[in-house]
Amino acid sequence: MRFRLSQLQFRRRYLVVSVVLMVVAAFLIVRFNAANPSDPQKVASPPSPQCRKGNPLEGVSNPLRLRVISDCEVGSGIVKSVNLQDDGDWRIDVSLSPPYGKLLDAGNVNRQNGWLVLELIPRDQATISVPLVGKQISFVGPLVYDSENYWNAIYPVRSIQGD
Repeated sequence: MRFRLSQLQFRRRYLVVSVVLMVVAAFLIVRFNAANPSDPQKVASPPSPQCRKGNPLEGVSNPLRLRVISDCEVGSGIVKSVNLQDDGDWRIDVSLSPPYGKLLDAGNVNRQNGWLVLELIPRDQATISVPLVGKQISFVGPLVYDSENYWNAIYPVRSIQGD
């Protein structure tokens, strides 16, 4: 009988320890969630009304070479060059304003004079004007990594506004 009583006391200790650990874990979970509430507006709101839902590369002629970094980014800078490409895209090189340097990678610095490439596809050319060299512009579109050219780009650009 004594053997069974000690076993029972031994099991109770483990039960008490388990219950205490579960209570502490529940307290920490509640405390952590209360200290770090999620902000549904922050997650749900895009950086610009020109951001589009769905496939960010819709309408791009060769999407396999592109890796989407961000579905929608906003930026601004000065237009350095504008060229019509063989595929009908307008390529617009932009020297970014300082707050938007995060859009660049090493390829932009080493291969593109530190400029960001914007690609205006034929489908959007009826509603987006090609800016002039030297103009200050703001733009919106998906940020992609171009694996053929080894740089980041806004492709396709969804909005260009002159400042």
